[in-house]
Amino acid sequence: VLNFESVQFNGFTEEHVQLIAALAGQAAVAIHNARLTERLQQQNQRQDELIKLGKKLTSAIQASEFEILTAIYQSASSLMKTDTMYIALYDEQTQGVRFGLVYEHGMAVDIANTPKWHPRKVNQGGRTEWIIREKKPILLKTREEFKNWYSEPRRTKHSGTTIEPSWLGVPMIVGDKAIGVIAVHHDTQEFVYHDADRDFLLSIANQAAIALENAHLYQTGEIINHRLNALIQIAQYITAGINLEESDVLELIYHQ
Repeated sequence: VLNFESVQFNGFTEEHVQLIAALAGQAAVAIHNARLTERLQQQNQRQDELIKLGKKLTSAIQASEFEILTAIYQSASSLMKTDTMYIALYDEQTQGVRFGLVYEHGMAVDIANTPKWHPRKVNQGGRTEWIIREKKPILLKTREEFKNWYSEPRRTKHSGTTIEPSWLGVPMIVGDKAIGVIAVHHDTQEFVYHDADRDFLLSIANQAAIALENAHLYQTGEIINHRLNALIQIAQYITAGINLEESDVLELIYHQ
């Protein structure tokens, strides 16, 4: 809306009205174009960041889990508010969720010594567990949306959970399995996260899931190879040492 006021009675003529209408039309076009340009710039920035993250994770197959999670946090932080963020990891065999990385108010959390971030079972009714079960993201833009989400059946708050004005969580999926959740939230402001943020975080989560799975497979392969080499060495020692006593054989196995 363009608003003009005059202290004079009947201060505007029909010509003034036509001029203001023309200005309003031009302003509307300019604002629309500026918004389109801003969205395009944001899309390009997100695309560039995803490419950068992809290269980093592809070359980090020998990286530790924590190194991968840190790279995810840094990538998300480049274009989103991540003062409070966590990455949860799901173990299908134990039906358990543990937290691999947590930031609160911009500071890394000592997870081992913070009870609310200790492992939990996925059969509970919180948002993290729901995302893992349903393999879908949750975007809550306001306090009202937060309250409404928890008003649904079988949804329960964990101890210490407060109403959060803005909350976004997405699943990390490999194949048809959810292996974890990336979530961010803001403690004071509403409308911090939008659909574009959800899509961006989903793209990060997709890359993260593949990187974590590849790292797990690599580490599993290393363990198997180590054990196989140990068995080969034991077999060689036993074959070469025909006169070894039972205690010698057991000691050899123990050390390997």
